[in-house]
Amino acid sequence: MAKKESVRKYSENRDKVTRKAEPLKVVKTGQEITFEYIKSNYFRVIHVDGAHGGITPKARGIQMAFFCERQPIPQEETFLVEEGRLEGPTDRKGRTGIIREVEVEVVMDLPTAKAIKDWLQSRIDQIDELQSQGGGR
Repeated sequence: MAKKESVRKYSENRDKVTRKAEPLKVVKTGQEITFEYIKSNYFRVIHVDGAHGGITPKARGIQMAFFCERQPIPQEETFLVEEGRLEGPTDRKGRTGIIREVEVEVVMDLPTAKAIKDWLQSRIDQIDELQSQGGGR
């Protein structure tokens, strides 16, 4: 299928309500299927320092909120001017401590969580292998 045609079909179908996904049925062993990855309008790359979450209220899935940690940005700072240069700050107002800014939250069912766990473990194993061979930094 041509790229323009697949994007058009995606655009036509993106607002339709989707039913619960059924398992992928491959008609013949060895048959190939191609997936096209299209970034949503909300796609972005985020830095993650950790996650917070747990089991969903009806125990049907896992909820996980990813956060990044950073120093707080001051709401206000006061500087002393000496000979045309800023000295200081002499006063600062704002939050204290470390900020955990929640970037995104994901909710997934158990099979998806297991698949992600396996995928992560595979990447961890690859990095461990590279580092043991002196290839990692």
